[in-house]
Amino acid sequence: MAKKPITMLQIRRILQLFTQQISIRGIAKQCELSRNTVRDYLKLIDNSQMSAQQLMALDDSSLSSLLFDGDKSLQKTDERYQYLLNRLPVLVKELGGTGVTRQLLWQEYLILCPDGYGYTQFCHYLSEHVKQGDTVMYFVQQPAQKMLVDFAGTKLAYVNDQGKEVYCQVFVAVLPYSGYTYVEAVHTQNQSDFLQCLRNALQYFGGAPACIVSDNLATSVKRANRYEPEFTDLMNQLSLHYNTSIMATRVAKPRDKAAVEKAVHISYQRVYAPMRHQKHTSLEALNEAICIQLDIHHARRFRNAEQSRKYIFQEQECHLLRTLPSEHLEIKQSVMAKVGYNYHVILGQDGHLYSVSYKYVGKQVKIIYTSSVVEIYHEHQRIAFHARNIRRNGYTTIKEHMPTNHQYQSIIQGWTGEDFKTKARKLSPEVELAVDHLLGTHMFPEQVYRTCLGIIRLADKYGASRLGVSCSIALKVGKITYGFINNILKNNMDLKHASPILPAALPIHHNIRGPEAYS
Repeated sequence: MAKKPITMLQIRRILQLFTQQISIRGIAKQCELSRNTVRDYLKLIDNSQMSAQQLMALDDSSLSSLLFDGDKSLQKTDERYQYLLNRLPVLVKELGGTGVTRQLLWQEYLILCPDGYGYTQFCHYLSEHVKQGDTVMYFVQQPAQKMLVDFAGTKLAYVNDQGKEVYCQVFVAVLPYSGYTYVEAVHTQNQSDFLQCLRNALQYFGGAPACIVSDNLATSVKRANRYEPEFTDLMNQLSLHYNTSIMATRVAKPRDKAAVEKAVHISYQRVYAPMRHQKHTSLEALNEAICIQLDIHHARRFRNAEQSRKYIFQEQECHLLRTLPSEHLEIKQSVMAKVGYNYHVILGQDGHLYSVSYKYVGKQVKIIYTSSVVEIYHEHQRIAFHARNIRRNGYTTIKEHMPTNHQYQSIIQGWTGEDFKTKARKLSPEVELAVDHLLGTHMFPEQVYRTCLGIIRLADKYGASRLGVSCSIALKVGKITYGFINNILKNNMDLKHASPILPAALPIHHNIRGPEAYS
C-alpha cells in the first residue's frame, strides 16, 4: 500500500526536533509517526542539501516543492497504484452498468493485475475517484433571470361525482433567486395543460423572467441535444409572445435544475403533507387548497433569517420581471394536407373539412390553426381563411372556392319554396299565384324549383308587367309550365290578349237559346 503523506506542520515539527538532536525514536513518538516514516523524511531533508534552519525559513509551498519534487517515494507512485489510477475512469464508467458491482470489478482487476490491491484498498481508491467527479458548483442566482419548471413525481388526487379518486399531475415553477414557487394540479402533461400551467405561473408571478428553463419534456423539447436542443412550436411561440428566452437542461442531469428539484421537495413538505387529510371534490377545489398552502409557505421566514420568500420576491425581484402582454396567447399548430377532388382539406384533429379554391385540387398545402381560426397556405401564400369548426365530418365551404357549375348547384340546393314565393311577390301578384300553384300541386316541391326559377328569370328578359299578364293567361288556361309561359311571351300573345281570353259570362245573341227552350 502506498504511503500516506503527512502534513506540513508534522514536517516542520520533525525539522524542529531534528535540530534539537532528538533521536528518531523520540521524534517518532512525539509526532505519532512510525520510525520508518521519520527516516524517510529525514532522508528527504538530507537530500535537499540545505540546513534544517534554512528549510524552516521556507514557506509551505517552497518547502513542499524542495522536498518532494525530486523524490516521489512518499506519494502514491508505486506501480500498482499507477496501474489502478489509469484504470479508474474505465472502472467508474463500468460501475454504472446494469448488475455491475465493485466485487465483480475487483475480481476482473485481479485477473489483469494478480499482485494488485486487496478488495478494501481497491474500493477506497475507487470511491476517492468517484468523489472527485461528484463535485458541485455553486451558482449565484440573479433576480428575475430564470424560472425553472418541472412536474413532481408524486401525484395529487380529488374525488369526482362518482366517488372515485382522480389522480393529477402536479406542475411546479420556481424563481430560484427568491424561491417564490407556483404549484398547480392538472389532469395531464399534454401541450394544452402544460401551456395553461405556464400561463398561470407567469400570471401568478406578475411578470415574465428573462429565461424559462424546462426539463426535456416531450411538450417542450422536440429533440434533446446537449448543445442545441430543438424546441416545440408551443415553446417557440410562448417565448416570442412573452418576450423571454427558453432553455432545456441536459438529459439525465438533475443538478441543472436543482432549484426546481428543491422546490418539488419543499412542495411535498409544505403543500402535500398539510393537505394529506383533506378531501377535495374537484380540480378547482384542489388548486384552491394548494394556493392556501403556498401563501403560508411564502410567508414563512427562512431559518436563522428575518426574511421570507414573499418579502424577497416583493422587494427585490417582482419589479424586475418583464411586463406581461395584454392579449391572450393562442398557440398556432400546423399540419400538412393534400387538397381532395372536392376542393376541401381535412383537419384530422377535428375531422372537419375546409374549402380552398378548386384550382388547388391535388396540391400539398399547410394548415395552420388555433382554437378559433384555420388558415391554409400554399407555397407561403395564404389561400383560405376559416373560423374553426369542430363538428366532425362537417364541411365549411366558401362559395368563391367552388367551380361555376358547382356554385349554381349549391344555390339550387340551398333554396326553399318560401324563397321563390318572395321573389315572385316582388314581381306581381299573378307571378306569385303561378309559383304558389306550382309548389302546391307537387308532393315534392323541390322537383319544381327549376321551373319556378325559370319563370321568375323571364322577368329579366320581358319585364315584370308582361310576365304578370302571361302568368294570368296560364292560370286561366290551367297550364302553368315554363314552356307555356315562355311561348306566350315569345309569340307576344300577352300583348294581343290584354283582356281575359275567356269571358266571365255568355253574351246575349238571338241565335243562342236559353234554358226556356228546353222546358
